[in-house]
Amino acid sequence: MRNVLTVLGLVLLGACAAPSTAEPTKQKPKATTSSPTDPSDADPSDPSMSSPAPGATDAGPRKGIEAFPGSKIFMPSTTPAPGIVMLHGSEGGSAVYIEQLAAQMAKEGFVVVTFCWFGCPGRPDKILRIPLESVIDVGQWLAGSPDVAGGKVGLFGWSRGAELSLLVTSLVDTAPFRAVAVHAPSDTVVSAFDPATENNPPDYGGITEPDATGKIIPAPSWTWKGQPLFGEPTADFNVPGPKIAVASYHGPVYVSQGESDEVWPVARGRAVVAARDAVPGLFTQSHFFPGEGHVLQQPADIAARETEVATFFHGKLAP
Repeated sequence: MRNVLTVLGLVLLGACAAPSTAEPTKQKPKATTSSPTDPSDADPSDPSMSSPAPGATDAGPRKGIEAFPGSKIFMPSTTPAPGIVMLHGSEGGSAVYIEQLAAQMAKEGFVVVTFCWFGCPGRPDKILRIPLESVIDVGQWLAGSPDVAGGKVGLFGWSRGAELSLLVTSLVDTAPFRAVAVHAPSDTVVSAFDPATENNPPDYGGITEPDATGKIIPAPSWTWKGQPLFGEPTADFNVPGPKIAVASYHGPVYVSQGESDEVWPVARGRAVVAARDAVPGLFTQSHFFPGEGHVLQQPADIAARETEVATFFHGKLAP
């Protein structure tokens, strides 16, 4: 597990230097943020810009995004429209990778919020005791917007954000998230991570602390109702954390992952699908990409994943 944490940071933080065919190298999209932006960067023809869409009002989500520091909103050309909350991974919310898919989904007709759950000014600087309620809060806020059709909101998570997506919805079911899509998820709860120390032995970004008996254990990434949700139980990270009860979520789920994922073994994503397939009545769609790693590299695979995610959310969040 220690090596997984190291590779996770290196892959995601180094992805911006990848070749032009790599997923994270698309042009950074424009979006409304909780801090001022340079007007010279604006492209009025871009439907993901913050200018009001037809039928939108100042009561829409552009008024209120500042309540979620570092978060950004991407608007479609027409509202009301279904909403999506997107969760970044261990690269932190200041990186642009999740924004690329958000901009694409806005062009596909969704109101998209990229929620900075850590790694932005005003937010935690490490994955340590992040309240799961914060994800629910932004979902409820988006669902209550007049720009979101029928209050229907989906949740998309990438890597640690995929783990977060599955964990949150395993606890609250379909309120406020009517559908969930994840890329490169973990089927188990993972312990705390500090990207600032990811290259430092012996923990390589892992955060440890003493338990009630003084034993050194991995610190928890998450809290729920004020209580810590621990991941791996031992400081060497060799014992997996508790399984996420993915079948407790009764809404539809989409799972994608590269079969050669070097960060989370593809067995983790397959375990999510298998656990849900074992329960009658649950809808689960999946696509495991041969030859791909944690970050999709082939343009055809990137396009396929984007199309599948858009089609999935259009179908499951339809009026």
